[in-house]
Amino acid sequence: MNITEHYRERVFYVFSVIGIVSTLVFGILLYIIQGKYGYAVFELLLVVAAFFNVLYYRKTKNYDLASKVVLSLMVIILSFLITTGGYRGTGIMWVYTYPLLTFFLRDRKGAFLWNTLLGLAVVSLILLEFSGHLEVYYDVDQLRQAAGSYTAVFLLTFFYNKILEEALHRLHERSIVDSLTGLYNRAFFIESLSKLTERLKREAISAHCIVYLDLDRFKSVNDTYGHEVGDLVLQKVAKIIRAGFRRSDIVSRIGGDEFIVLAYDSRSEDIKKKVDKVVMKIEEAFKEYGLSASYGIVDIPKDSLDVKEILKLADERMYKMKLSKRKSAS
Repeated sequence: MNITEHYRERVFYVFSVIGIVSTLVFGILLYIIQGKYGYAVFELLLVVAAFFNVLYYRKTKNYDLASKVVLSLMVIILSFLITTGGYRGTGIMWVYTYPLLTFFLRDRKGAFLWNTLLGLAVVSLILLEFSGHLEVYYDVDQLRQAAGSYTAVFLLTFFYNKILEEALHRLHERSIVDSLTGLYNRAFFIESLSKLTERLKREAISAHCIVYLDLDRFKSVNDTYGHEVGDLVLQKVAKIIRAGFRRSDIVSRIGGDEFIVLAYDSRSEDIKKKVDKVVMKIEEAFKEYGLSASYGIVDIPKDSLDVKEILKLADERMYKMKLSKRKSAS
């Protein structure tokens, strides 16, 4: 669940509770006091539907359907309030909550569609009144004034939602991206790997790999040429590694001169060929520094489905290659 979905879920719960309580207190109870039992029963049915919708969502986590049910119930009750006037003619005031709700529960395209649906419902009520099939509590002038206010609320909500989503997107991007290289960071990699292993525990029908890369002799670059040059080297290395894998693969920098890749739907034999090409390009690009890279590859789920064990194996295999290179050099 991403950050937007998380907040939408909270809005769904909060609005459902507030909607149920408000309808009970300001709708059903007042109708009973006024002796309008038919109206009270109608709103009670809507409250029951909203309550069971919450229970349905808690069980299935089908947010798409549950949010559509909430908005459908709102269209029904708002149409009812426009027709009857609600308590002492205040029913139309509840209409102004609808744009906010649609933008909180759905994306912008969905919000447009649901606001259009409410607009069509109101137009239908007016046409039914003109044809003599229905009597609407409010006259055309009142509805026109309400439509103007509704449009203002809709536009304000639209622009606020746009600004908020862009801000959330930037914040989310900063939280998952390494600021130096532009690759994903350690936290996002661990999250992605955890999701994969959980899925494979339920149904292990595909093979994947992770590759743990560590630069050889990078410390001497920092010591000899300074950290600014070292940062430039890391940025160029990151581009080489990123270019060596598919767009769908998760390429991350997890600290210092260490990189790790989650290669989906891959086997170690094929990945090794890719990594060898990446190492060759690193060596060619940084001949003056004598730079190279050691790596360790882990097959998932063949080697393990435990995240800590996978990382430990990758690190051990990378270190084994690094030691082998040192022995060969000596």
